[in-house]
Amino acid sequence: MDFSTKTAMPVIRSERFRTPLNTEKRIGLWVDRIGTGENIPEFGRPLRKLGLYGIVSVESGEGFFYSRSSGEVNLYPGDAVMLFPDEPHLYDPFVKWTTKWIVWSGPEAEKLEDLGFVSKTDAFLADSGGIAGMAYDKLRTLMNSEDMASILKRKNIILEMIHDLYVATKSNAAESKMEDRLKQVLERMRDCMNTGSAVSDFAAFCGLSETHFRRVFKSYTGRSPKDFLVSTRISRAKTLLAQGRSIKETSIQLGYNDVFYFMRQFKEVTGLSPGKF
Repeated sequence: MDFSTKTAMPVIRSERFRTPLNTEKRIGLWVDRIGTGENIPEFGRPLRKLGLYGIVSVESGEGFFYSRSSGEVNLYPGDAVMLFPDEPHLYDPFVKWTTKWIVWSGPEAEKLEDLGFVSKTDAFLADSGGIAGMAYDKLRTLMNSEDMASILKRKNIILEMIHDLYVATKSNAAESKMEDRLKQVLERMRDCMNTGSAVSDFAAFCGLSETHFRRVFKSYTGRSPKDFLVSTRISRAKTLLAQGRSIKETSIQLGYNDVFYFMRQFKEVTGLSPGKF
């Protein structure tokens, strides 16, 4: 969908929410409503302001989400998006999708946003663990109950959902950052032909202890840092030898202080001596 003229798109406000019970007001956070949807595209749909907090979880199908603070993102099964009071937004399937949604409000909900547990600029949530969907399933049996225990339990389900989504988001961000660092390490290793390069230097670059770095590196590449470095240098040695460099010249250029050690390592990796290669 073209949002190049989004500033001129009409905005409607949804007013379909109930008056909370006195007990709900006193505990500071209440579930307004929950539901499921099976939708097809609706062209020309205007932007909407909800007036409350909400979350929409995609169960099947694909679509898109747009808000003025977070921008546009495509949605797939396992994704969820947060909705914020008075934040213009729009979401729709490309062909058809099914969703689960929860809407809540209250002063404590506002505090969660103030504290940074949820953010308008990060409304998209990669909820592969199905956190939002599980919260919906728990709430479904409680929505028609008005006793104090059910009211409190509904609040706790929302708090638990926000907590779990917050932790999962932070964990995903940390994993993504570590993956970026490991990619940079691999590039450095490929560029670094000096046998004196220490694994500890690469571990420090990733902010990890050497032991932890070795474990993370092997999980990511399937090889130990040492094996990767040796394999990279021997690959470079093949290129230099094929270009007509002597065995001694090649070993020196690759940082080997002992030409016989280089020859032995070359044969261990390739099965051939440098001379036969």
